[in-house]
Amino acid sequence: MKSFVILLILGVSSLNANALQEIGAKIAHEQKELDRLTNRINEGIKRLQELKIQHKEVTERVRRDRMELDRLRQSVAVTEQELATSNEDIQSSNQKINEIHARLQTFENSFYTRLRHVYKNRNQPWLKILLNAQNLADFDRRLHYYKLILEADSGHFDLLRAEYRALLEEQKKLKSSTQEADLLSKKLLTQREALLQRIREDTQTLQKIATEQEILEKQEAEFAKSSKYLEEKIAHLISAQNQIRSDVKRSPENLSTPPGKKISRNSLLWPLAQSFTITKPFGNVGQRGATVFSPGIDMETQDQPVLAAEDGVIFYRGAPAGSNSSYGKVIMIAHGDYDGKFITLYGNLDNILVTLNQTIKRGDRIATVSSTQNFGNNSAAKLHFQVRVNGEPKNPIDWLQPKK
Repeated sequence: MKSFVILLILGVSSLNANALQEIGAKIAHEQKELDRLTNRINEGIKRLQELKIQHKEVTERVRRDRMELDRLRQSVAVTEQELATSNEDIQSSNQKINEIHARLQTFENSFYTRLRHVYKNRNQPWLKILLNAQNLADFDRRLHYYKLILEADSGHFDLLRAEYRALLEEQKKLKSSTQEADLLSKKLLTQREALLQRIREDTQTLQKIATEQEILEKQEAEFAKSSKYLEEKIAHLISAQNQIRSDVKRSPENLSTPPGKKISRNSLLWPLAQSFTITKPFGNVGQRGATVFSPGIDMETQDQPVLAAEDGVIFYRGAPAGSNSSYGKVIMIAHGDYDGKFITLYGNLDNILVTLNQTIKRGDRIATVSSTQNFGNNSAAKLHFQVRVNGEPKNPIDWLQPKK
């Protein structure tokens, strides 16, 4: 029996050491993954801040450009109106110049006709006209008359020419103003097109920023979710690591336990409090045409907690060490003097609720029954229960309280 206990302790220590090494590797791996996610989250947050600043700057630039565009549109409208007015004035001036030019041409023709008539008098010399005067006074009168006609025609002619020159000068100024207005209009239109192009580019930039922000926010949410999952996973692994370290420190030979009570027949508490059915008894059982020895009993039930049959100390927990592997997860409790001479075994467990070397009381919940590890094809939960005295399996019915 002592050699069995020593082997069991060595097996547990080896399992604990391997489990510690495996959990430590998992913690390191998950922590590395968590650090990588944290770095990506920090990079995403930094990029989001940069995008917010860039978005604000571009939005402000677009706002200013739109204001400038409105101002340019107004200036273009005013300039185009001035250009249209100048063109109308030029057309009106051209019409007036044409009219004056026609009048001037007509008067000029008439003036020179009269001059030729006065001076030549139907091809007669001017001297004959004067010599035909009756007397000197008539000559003087004729001379004065023609002088007045000549002066009047010349003055009128000079006025027409002056008006014509003024109109030409005005038309020249109008053309110069029109050219300047046309250049200004083209310049404003160029500036407006440049602004429109810049606004289009900035708008596309804003759309790209918004798209990148949306992607980064989704990634941040996913990374945060993954980080939370990893943090919880690491916390669970650390908890398991601490539990195994605690189990390693609390070895059976160093455990200080209270004095145990004497275990007598028909005194143990049934490990299941609710209804169940014994599907396999203790001893030799016929199974698939052969006789198989069953070291305990199997109890079929619905999901319910497993109770400690008596006060004791958790002697072993986890995968079987030297036991039948078909038991699944097991718990072994040492009763009486807690020296391993009297042990109850609970197999085919799901969740183990106790730690190695933990002192428990009669009726404490120690685990739950699993329906994934069972005997036969029945999917119902089954608890395998054994009683061992000095390492030998005994019929649990002899030690359990009589069942009503």
